[in-house]
Amino acid sequence: MRNVLVILLLPPCGPLLLIGLGLLLRRWWRWAAVLTGWLLAWAFSTEAFVDTMAQRWAPMPSSAQTVQSLSPWAQQAHTVVLVVGGGLSRGAHADGTYDLKFETQERLRRGLWWAKRLSLPAAYTGGIAPNALPDQPTEARIAARVAREEYGFPLAWVEDQSVDTRDNARRSAVLLRAQGIRQVVLVTHGMHMRRTLRAFHEAAPEIEFRPAAVTRDPGNGYILSDFFPSSSGVQRGRYLAYEVVGYLAGK
Repeated sequence: MRNVLVILLLPPCGPLLLIGLGLLLRRWWRWAAVLTGWLLAWAFSTEAFVDTMAQRWAPMPSSAQTVQSLSPWAQQAHTVVLVVGGGLSRGAHADGTYDLKFETQERLRRGLWWAKRLSLPAAYTGGIAPNALPDQPTEARIAARVAREEYGFPLAWVEDQSVDTRDNARRSAVLLRAQGIRQVVLVTHGMHMRRTLRAFHEAAPEIEFRPAAVTRDPGNGYILSDFFPSSSGVQRGRYLAYEVVGYLAGK
């Protein structure tokens, strides 16, 4: 039930429902609801609006700044690159079985890049979502296979019991402490990083976490098409709204 409510709240469903509600109202309430819904639907579908809001919601250092801040951690003992999972896609593998979602593949690829660059072990946290189908494997198991077979970089360890971001942090903290880890390069998407850092800081305040976000550096401005709805704008707008709602709900 909660998942259904979230789907209805997030764009594009939320703004569309607001427009539909407005059509049922009378007088100025109708036009206020319809106009608000239309503006929200348009804004959360455009790259210009979503990028601007994302930079304010979860500001991340530039790529050059991140490289500079993490370079001193190269080959450091008691240090690990930890990738936070992002979900599986059913039937996405070449043989018709489960594979990592595109966004999850981005996180894993970036984490392995950092592990190679810094000569550090890589780890992964990701279990099974509460609404998973009975045949779904753990996300960490798939990530371990991809890292080993496709990138030739076996993961040092995985955490495969977590169900959400807070659980990622709580269960990973146990493993980090057991191995004496004191420094963690934390890899996830930029819009997810604010929520992730909060969860990990609360779960393991004695460990230093540095973000290595999967994001893109701000450009030199926007072009005209960035102010119009696009498929990438819809996807990123929904993701941003999901992260804001999740953070405010304490997830």
